[in-house]
Amino acid sequence: MSTYTLRGETEKTLLYHLYVDSMPTEDVPPLTVEQVNRVLGFALNSRKLRDKLMDTSQFISEINIEYARTMNKIVFDDSMQVIFLFLLLF
Repeated sequence: MSTYTLRGETEKTLLYHLYVDSMPTEDVPPLTVEQVNRVLGFALNSRKLRDKLMDTSQFISEINIEYARTMNKIVFDDSMQVIFLFLLLF
């Protein structure tokens, strides 16, 4: 691949992530209590972490942000696929 082609691909990737990151996350519901407990169970599943008293609020906040971003990414990808199929038909 040429440098020019790689630059174009990098620009497309950066724009994609910018679009996803710019989508609002207020409408995305946070993880349920059951999901949070499951994640914490996996995250704190080592003897060293289990024995320590840890403040998990920051961890849960970061997980909710990533969860909202992932849901937005799914919505964005789905809408782009619908638009692409529409353009192919017409």
